[in-house]
Amino acid sequence: MLEILDRLNGQQLTGFLIVGSVMLTLAVVGLGAIFTGHLYRIRRIEIDAQLKQKMLEQGLSADDIVQVLQGSSERPTRQDTRACR
Repeated sequence: MLEILDRLNGQQLTGFLIVGSVMLTLAVVGLGAIFTGHLYRIRRIEIDAQLKQKMLEQGLSADDIVQVLQGSSERPTRQDTRACR
């Protein structure tokens, strides 16, 4: 490997280093995005579990918990958000 680098002139070596740096940066950013996506999903599951536990401790029935969770998971449509203005 060092023999190949020795054969490169200054411009070729600079180009090689720039391309290598870009590839390394893209790999790190990609892995970071995957990692943070998994952390986000794990945190959402933890929050949902805590919410369910609190509702059970307050004495809500399973049907009430399902109704609350379904209501909180629905996203408002564009018409719903216009009505709020």
